[in-house]
Amino acid sequence: MTNFEKKCKKMLKKTEIDLVIEAVNLSSGYDFSNYAEATLRRRLLDFQKDNNLKYLSEIIPLILHNEAALRKTAFKKCLYL
Repeated sequence: MTNFEKKCKKMLKKTEIDLVIEAVNLSSGYDFSNYAEATLRRRLLDFQKDNNLKYLSEIIPLILHNEAALRKTAFKKCLYL
């Protein structure tokens, strides 16, 4: 993998995290935009792995269309829901 490809992959992951944060904000009103990026990334990646999701962005429909999933997400640890 070239440096350019690595950089693109990293940027894509950051974009997916930003989109998940926005989905949480839209569906619940919780704003994680200023939360520690490393913590969010780690918890989202744990959730992705635990739920056998190929992409982080697969979390978005769960959040927007399923309240139970929102409560089950990695944000549960942050919010104590």
